[in-house]
Amino acid sequence: MKKKLLVTAMAAMPMLGMFGGNFASAAVVQNPTEFTSNTTQDVNVYVTQSSTFSVIIPKDITLEEVAAPKYEEGYTVEVKGNIAGNETVTVTPDATVDLMQSGKANITATVTQNDQTAVYNELANNATKSLNGTVTANDVTAGDWTGTFKFGISLN
Repeated sequence: MKKKLLVTAMAAMPMLGMFGGNFASAAVVQNPTEFTSNTTQDVNVYVTQSSTFSVIIPKDITLEEVAAPKYEEGYTVEVKGNIAGNETVTVTPDATVDLMQSGKANITATVTQNDQTAVYNELANNATKSLNGTVTANDVTAGDWTGTFKFGISLN
């Protein structure tokens, strides 16, 4: 029988965090110049659209027994969006999570996520970038343990 341990992950919105606006703006600036003969003239064109992105994090992570008393489980965070070429979406989990059970001392589990960023070319053409991580708890004893950790989400 597999033993399970439940850890809940939290962010600004439990399943989906959306940031940024979604609009485009354009203005025509006219500086009239009269030409009296055949010629060519350069015209500058500008468009501004704000970056938008979404981050999907797991609502719950249930740790599985690897080798008693060690429990571990992987998780995936998904990032999708339309961001400017000089911007980066960063998703940073807490480094640890305290697992608690009434009547016992807390157990500190470690949270590791090797990649924490998504850049423009990774999200181009409506692509989704997956950021993978792991929660590991050692020295787990009998009982139901629970804890909560957070993800920091930003556009830099």
